[in-house]
Amino acid sequence: MRNNRALKETATIFFYVLVSAAIFYAIATGLKYVVLFFYQYTRINIFNNVMDIVYSYRFVVTIIQGIIYFSILFYLIYIRNKKVYNHLEKLESNEKELQKLINEVSKMQSDNFEEAIEVNDFDGDIKGLSKNINDLVKDLKNITLEEKKAQKTKNDLITNVSHDLRTPLTSIIGYLNLIEEDKYKDEVELRYYTDSAYKKAKKLKLLIDDLFELTKYQNDGIYLNLQTVDFIEMVWQLISDFQFELEDKGLKINADFCEEKVFVKCDPLKLSRAFENIISNSIKYSKSKSTIDIKIFTSKDNLIFSIKNYGEEISEFDLEHIFDRFFRVDKARNSEINGSGLGLCITKSIIDLHNGKISARSNNGVIEFEVILNLK
Repeated sequence: MRNNRALKETATIFFYVLVSAAIFYAIATGLKYVVLFFYQYTRINIFNNVMDIVYSYRFVVTIIQGIIYFSILFYLIYIRNKKVYNHLEKLESNEKELQKLINEVSKMQSDNFEEAIEVNDFDGDIKGLSKNINDLVKDLKNITLEEKKAQKTKNDLITNVSHDLRTPLTSIIGYLNLIEEDKYKDEVELRYYTDSAYKKAKKLKLLIDDLFELTKYQNDGIYLNLQTVDFIEMVWQLISDFQFELEDKGLKINADFCEEKVFVKCDPLKLSRAFENIISNSIKYSKSKSTIDIKIFTSKDNLIFSIKNYGEEISEFDLEHIFDRFFRVDKARNSEINGSGLGLCITKSIIDLHNGKISARSNNGVIEFEVILNLK
């Protein structure tokens, strides 16, 4: 295949050079007749001398012309074929590197794609191809991990929802069964059973409502009704709504708010729900008779809300999952602390809808939540 191509290339060059030589001879012949014309009719000495020399040594001149023509012909063929064979050598080198790359890919496959291809072992286009293969394998691994994570999240959600729905429902059925079978001593015990069943039913409704709301947030089922709101006034209103809970635990609010008014373009109902969840969470997990520090300030084009409470230290693992569905730091599903376990997850979804950021930190029992909202 390569020999045929080289022969074809050589024949092509030879043909064009012969054509060029023929043209050159035609031009030379034309010049000769021009000189001859001037030699015969003008008798100018220089033309006479040239014609005498050419005529006297015409055989030698012809040989020199032939040597020049064939030298040019040989040089042009050599240059052309050199390019062709350099290209063929490069193809041969690429073929070897391609085979090496195939071996590396096979090795990657046998190692379950744990080891990447060493890109620096290759050159040129093969190096770029090996880099693209590494990127493709990396993306494929990330997609696989995301799929596994999504599957695990779905399974955990089903497990948690089943557990959290079944627990209060079992209690409700138990209390109602006692009432149905008249297994109570007096009116006081009957009132206790009905009150307990009512509280469990409210907890069940709270869980279902929160789950339904979270599903809408995470499936783009909620639209924002944007309005311009005085953010500091909104926070003061939320704090006043928790006055009873604060007094019940002996908690005090230390407020450090910027003096000027801060207006935020947001959905006031949904954003209030988010900060209500944050404040409620801080109250629930604060030590009795401690303080809750709330700070509001602006930095460049951002509004920053920080709330700190003093309670139990939260581990790094717990902090990474604190905004996950049904996650509770206390780990106890039957905890005395009320809630669906979806509050902070809903909060993060609302903050994300407002293009904001929320984070949590813990240091020596000081738990801090920070929310950043864009003022533009």
